[in-house]
Amino acid sequence: SEMLVWGGNGSALYGDGALYNPVTDSWRPISSTGAPSARDGMTALWTGTEMVIWGGHDNVNLLNTGALYNPTTDTWRPMATANAPTARTWTYFPVWTGTELIVWGGANLNLSTTFNTGARYNPTTDTWTPMSTTGAPSGRNRASMIWTGKEMVMFGGATGAGSGTYVNTGARYNPDNDTWTTMTITGAPSARVHHSVIWTGASMLIYGGYTGSGYPTDLTSYSPAFDYQTITASWLEAYFGSSYRHDPIAIEHADADGDGYDNVAEFSGGSDPKDGSSIPGEWLERATSEGISGRSIYASAWTGKELLIWGGEGFGVSFGTGGRYSPRTDSWTEMSTEDAPVNRSQLASVWTGTEFIVWGGYNGTQVNSGGRYNPVSDSWVAMSTAGAPSPRSYPAIAWTGTEVIIWGGVSNGTYLNDGAIYNPDTDSWRPLASTGAPLARCLPAHVWTGTELVVWGGSGTAGPLGDGAAFNPSTDNWRPISSVNAPVARTWMFQTAWTGTEMIVWGGANQELTDSYNTGARYNPTTDSWTVMSTQNAPSPRNRLAMTWTGDALFVFGGADDNVAFLNDGGFYNPILDRWSPLITEGAPSARVHHHAVWTGISVLVYGGYTGSEHSDELYSFSNARVEGLPEEWLAEFFGAHYRHDPSALATADPDNDGNTNLREYQLETNPLDPFSGFAVALRMSPTISWGSVPDVSYRVMRKNSLEDASWVTISTVRAVDAMTTFVDLTSTSSTGFYKVEPLEK
Repeated sequence: SEMLVWGGNGSALYGDGALYNPVTDSWRPISSTGAPSARDGMTALWTGTEMVIWGGHDNVNLLNTGALYNPTTDTWRPMATANAPTARTWTYFPVWTGTELIVWGGANLNLSTTFNTGARYNPTTDTWTPMSTTGAPSGRNRASMIWTGKEMVMFGGATGAGSGTYVNTGARYNPDNDTWTTMTITGAPSARVHHSVIWTGASMLIYGGYTGSGYPTDLTSYSPAFDYQTITASWLEAYFGSSYRHDPIAIEHADADGDGYDNVAEFSGGSDPKDGSSIPGEWLERATSEGISGRSIYASAWTGKELLIWGGEGFGVSFGTGGRYSPRTDSWTEMSTEDAPVNRSQLASVWTGTEFIVWGGYNGTQVNSGGRYNPVSDSWVAMSTAGAPSPRSYPAIAWTGTEVIIWGGVSNGTYLNDGAIYNPDTDSWRPLASTGAPLARCLPAHVWTGTELVVWGGSGTAGPLGDGAAFNPSTDNWRPISSVNAPVARTWMFQTAWTGTEMIVWGGANQELTDSYNTGARYNPTTDSWTVMSTQNAPSPRNRLAMTWTGDALFVFGGADDNVAFLNDGGFYNPILDRWSPLITEGAPSARVHHHAVWTGISVLVYGGYTGSEHSDELYSFSNARVEGLPEEWLAEFFGAHYRHDPSALATADPDNDGNTNLREYQLETNPLDPFSGFAVALRMSPTISWGSVPDVSYRVMRKNSLEDASWVTISTVRAVDAMTTFVDLTSTSSTGFYKVEPLEK
């Protein structure tokens, strides 16, 4: 709050001073009682509570005395002299560590003697501690020194007597262990004195000075070797460039994007430290599926509102049961078992937009039956088996928008390369072309691109496969896909990601699970080309992992690096940057295999799996999403502290189905979870008005000629049929006015 000025030399030698307040533009004197003797060339610094004055000269004698000034009490206190450095001057850059003053180097008054000794002063205990000279630089004066947070860094100055020899060497001093480390001179600026240095938080900036022949205007950055506690060098280089050590926003506790999370949190959470909308992840354990047995190798889907799981296996048993999980209520609902398919695991499943279709699998023998589950009515419809593919496990499956494609799989050790297409509207199957089909296999990576089913890899008769093909149901044709830059042959890939333009294949293992991979590639069906994925910072090799596409990144979690060593870590892969980031493990589920991951639009849900000792019924949510457009306080008020895990908290969601999104509810100051809160719409008068409505809800339509009128006049009651209701006011004869529409209780 104030600037302190004391001592110095002008027309005389001074031992007085004053404090300047820039707010009031005024000076006040510093007490002279107990002040040090008048001097110049002294060490001076601010500790946070006191100004320290030490050493210097009185134009005749060198001094090694000093005192500390407290501006709050306007008082001085003397400094101890025991173990203090020998008297000296020309020490322009004393260092304050946060607890100690470091005085090193300097010279006598006429520069005939230069020092390479020093000491540390602790103002709390009023004691000096001599500094080691082992490994210390040569004696020098007019050098520059700075404190980095854990070391003193010294550079340049002059050695010897008189003007001496200018140097461009330096060293680092660690007060914790009283040791010196020589500084590299590779890339160092030229030798100089009287140069300026500042510490940026990551590096020392060295500017200007005098070289003996001129005054340079160069600026050089020196970065010591920093020990990052968690962050890897490759991660820092990926986001901050190869010179990240010189960038203060790259240090561990910097918040480069201003989102409230430092680089350690961004690194640990798998988020982008330079993107304020990308925030560190959080694992959250959700409600236990009471009444729904834990399981692995099950069918799963995300409906837009609920996670569906069905089938799967436990110890010596396969299941014909399932459940629905709602993030909104953090609760499970058991699925009806009436007309459900027989129990099974190793099955295939898809979500059509209205139905959860499960087919095939194993329950002691392979099956070729299936069922369609409607979560709205909680009911099953059996699928016809006429014309269905033969019984099998682990086939590829795809929903085209109107039909289900089943291809490949395994039955009693025999690998298959046939299939069929199912139409749920007609409950009928039609054969799928075999000409041009790839080799028989199960467990292939597979995706639906919008026009084709792409299959690649998997287990075949001779072992894992490294080829594939794409099937177009409109033409009933197969085409081979390129093998250039494709991943090495592999299997045990239970989930595959589709980005909207590319299929991502990553991880997997050989047939015997003795050799796992942490390599992969992206396949573009438009260009029929593969792009090899970076392995820098990639998770360790693994198979039977969970994987899903989040809209901008690939999420992977868990798996095993062989048939025994299960894992509970993972990572995020950004295909645009070809970059991996680690997945935070704090709060993560235990290590497991045969689990699934689904993306809800705001979080990843990871359910079940086999841990090595049990078939889990745990459900975890991972979120590193930010809800854009809505204040955190408002979201927490209506959706709870963990709103980042609830897709109904998104600004575009309408959890109460009243026709208004959360963003609109916020703007209207209404309750987003109550369809009967506030206005449905408020519009300038028009003969025809429309509003977002809830079917089977009645709305009162009211009118005012002017907003200053005492009350609204009800002109009609309208029962909504659709999500949008239109009303024509035939009673209006005024050219001005306003309408108000509000819902009535059902």
